[in-house]
Amino acid sequence: MTAMSRDPRVLMLWALAALCTVAAPRTIAAQEPATLAPSLALLDRSGKAVRLEGLRGRVVLVDFWATWCVPCRVSLPAYDGLLRRYQRQGFEVLAVNIGETRAQVDAYFKERELGLRVLMDPKGGSSRSFKVRALPTSVLVDKDGYIRSTFVGFGEGTLPSYHQQIQMLLAETPADPETPIFAPATSPR
Repeated sequence: MTAMSRDPRVLMLWALAALCTVAAPRTIAAQEPATLAPSLALLDRSGKAVRLEGLRGRVVLVDFWATWCVPCRVSLPAYDGLLRRYQRQGFEVLAVNIGETRAQVDAYFKERELGLRVLMDPKGGSSRSFKVRALPTSVLVDKDGYIRSTFVGFGEGTLPSYHQQIQMLLAETPADPETPIFAPATSPR
């Protein structure tokens, strides 16, 4: 066994790849009770720091993906369409790339014109904080920072659920802006 194949990150990526290919799209919608979203602070492709907390007052779709994930290649253009449709109403998409280099992600986007804000997480810490078990997984965070829906996998048939959830969350009035809303990041054990 080579040293690379014993690297836990490589093993995790292989496990996620296996899940990605077999995960049927499903929605775990309307989480009750809603839970605070973990803190998320990553660099985008240009090196600028982006924090989920900085998007307070907006509905945010946080999507976890990778370039090798076939369903992710279908979901990203769909999320770009959602962004274009709802952005003026207060909707944002954070596409969190898991376990890849900026060069890999840049090569992927060189062939695609998508307006998504792509965040880099080469070590996968954010996916552990959000308890991601398969790619793609997307989480809808409301204006107050609560996880309201989780979508595992992707299929064109799930788009009506996205539209319904986004419209519902955009129509809600946020709570008091002084209320702390995001759970502190915890280190994986």
